[in-house]
Amino acid sequence: MTAARESKDLRARVEISLPKGEEAIWAMIQKLDREGCWSTSDVSCFVGHKTKVIANYVARLESAGYVRRVGRSKVRGEPTLYEIARPSIFAPRISSSGDDLPELVIETLWRTMRMLKVFRAEDLAAYLAETGRAPNVKSIRVYLWRLHGAGLLAFAGKRGQRQEQRFRLVRIPGPRAPKVLTANVVWDPNRGEPLGTAQAEEAGL
Repeated sequence: MTAARESKDLRARVEISLPKGEEAIWAMIQKLDREGCWSTSDVSCFVGHKTKVIANYVARLESAGYVRRVGRSKVRGEPTLYEIARPSIFAPRISSSGDDLPELVIETLWRTMRMLKVFRAEDLAAYLAETGRAPNVKSIRVYLWRLHGAGLLAFAGKRGQRQEQRFRLVRIPGPRAPKVLTANVVWDPNRGEPLGTAQAEEAGL
């Protein structure tokens, strides 16, 4: 089997386990809430996280007012039921003390791109600096090229030798920022197939 054929087979057959963090928990909470009240055990059944992890996040959501208890169960062993009290499209980022945390850099970048329409990596870095965060221009540049490769961005004019490439936003899948994932795959060249499930992680900015 040639390297090209092997690469094609890998792309077609590999199964990837996507990362499941607070975004996955919040998405499931929203889904369950549309059907009625829910418990941390309900969320755990669908998301796959340990109930303790979900209970910790729900406790922080409650402290910040995003969810509220429908009523504390008086029966021992019965779960406490909750409902959403403060809707949010994005998964709330809450500190251990119950305070809202600043939005992720990737979300700030995506919101800024939607606002500017045409931009350079340096433009986005300058905006991040105004919010009090230290931008990584190189990482932003890589992110923009990834979005370009995915068809979300297009070139905005030709680039000079000493000029930063300008991009324009041509497709907006939704309000949440597109993420770049990396996956670790164990490949068996003897049988030409992956071993196990690839574990994907988000490439940080």
